[in-house]
Amino acid sequence: MKARNLPAMIARKPRLELESLARSYTKTAIRTLAGIMNDEGMAPLARLAAAQALLDRGWGRPRPAETHTLDNGCSPPFTKVVREIVHVTKTAEEFAAERKTEEEIAAEDAPAGPDPSNFKK
Repeated sequence: MKARNLPAMIARKPRLELESLARSYTKTAIRTLAGIMNDEGMAPLARLAAAQALLDRGWGRPRPAETHTLDNGCSPPFTKVVREIVHVTKTAEEFAAERKTEEEIAAEDAPAGPDPSNFKK
């Protein structure tokens, strides 16, 4: 029985040695990727690829989106998300002037309590 597994063990040994050798360069490889990612002189695609490689190694690759089917075998309806840029016509100061301050709102919402001027000193 051991004789049958011998070729597989022989084939596995060089692969394990290669993996071990490759893993010994992990710190250097990570530093190289980080250097490429942070080097503004590098091509943007190279920086992006280095950043993606670091994220994949640190956090794992994102899982593919799950597909769901309803009981009748149909896919659920999609939800459309719309993102749009709107033109703002007022400045921040104009918006601030229209809004009540937090203190005004708190004063309106606070329950009426005893008058502090009635307390003995």
